[in-house]
Amino acid sequence: MAVARLSAVALCAAAASAGTFTVENDQFVRDGAPMQLFAGSFHYSRQPAPLWNDTLVRMKAMGLNTVQFYVPWNWHEYEEGVFTWDGDHDLEGFLKLIQANGMYAMVRQGPYICGEWEFGGFPAWLLAKNATLRTYEANYIKYVDRFFAVLQPKLKPFLYANGGPILMVQIENEYGSYGNVAQHPADMQYMEHLRDITNAAFDNASLIYTTDGGSAGYMVHGSIPGGSVVTLGDHGPGDFTGSCNAQAQFNPKGKNPCMDTELYTGWLTHWGENMANTSAQSVARSLDAAAAKGYSFSLYMAYGGTNY
Repeated sequence: MAVARLSAVALCAAAASAGTFTVENDQFVRDGAPMQLFAGSFHYSRQPAPLWNDTLVRMKAMGLNTVQFYVPWNWHEYEEGVFTWDGDHDLEGFLKLIQANGMYAMVRQGPYICGEWEFGGFPAWLLAKNATLRTYEANYIKYVDRFFAVLQPKLKPFLYANGGPILMVQIENEYGSYGNVAQHPADMQYMEHLRDITNAAFDNASLIYTTDGGSAGYMVHGSIPGGSVVTLGDHGPGDFTGSCNAQAQFNPKGKNPCMDTELYTGWLTHWGENMANTSAQSVARSLDAAAAKGYSFSLYMAYGGTNY
């Protein structure tokens, strides 16, 4: 597969000490050197913890250097006020394994994740709180802030700036398919709030990114223009040009790394359906072209797992 040929270009040893990860000249730059992110999505909540390391080893053997993953709120606070961080819920253990395998991380912290996961990761008990979800509404924000106040201190030691593997942290997920920051002030306030509390929790030490569909029509509704976040798109497999040109409308000049955060290697299969498949040839052609042009990507999925 094409990804196997990428390893010589992109595999890097994981951080053992504090480093820098920025965007310069429309490229990701790690410790002063350009870096392509050859990532794969891995839903740790869909695989038993004893198998995590085996999957990470296989991902690295594919030529991937980065693991992108969601943090499902309801996986860690299924019952209100009762948090679970051990066993199959051991987020910190998962991050340690990523680093031990010489890989990096892109963390999609939510609070909403989609992820083809129940209620987009929201705990069911939120439905009883008279909260308006996914916008700036006091009741909802109270519970988001409470969850992030528990989650983010667990992530902070693993930031690349602190010697860990986390290069970037995402706020929300494909918000442009739901909200409209361009027309609804409460939606923009919501996204800005997620950005601000993340910066505060991480001492402004991590790149923050958003993911939306790979066109300006989605990004204008879902991201924050001006450079306080890195606006990225998802699409494909196929040509990256349209999505990356759309990103450039929101990222400042020189701060627009071309990346597909969800290059679709397949799709979910509901119980009882025939297995969903994507052409390996089309994926390989897309990866070869992207790698040759210096672009970055995340395979969606590298490992998807099961809900059962």
